Amino acid sequence: MAVRWYSMEAVIFCGIQGAGKNTFFKEHFFRTHVRISPDLLRTRHREKVFLNACLDLLISALKSKLFPA
Repeated sequence: MAVRWYSMEAVIFCGIQGAGKNTFFKEHFFRTHVRISPDLLRTRHREKVFLNACLDLLISALKSKLFPA
């Protein structure tokens, strides 16, 4: 059985309002990345919860691929 290793990457955008960060994300990363945005999630606590959920899902996916039931 071939094992596929997943890599994780973070892309951090910073810039002034109206610089095109959201547009760039939509054009280049929308299909492959999850967006964690203070504008969407409204609080740092929600950002942390969402990030942890993403990490847990990746770990679960790796476990199921490496150790099928």
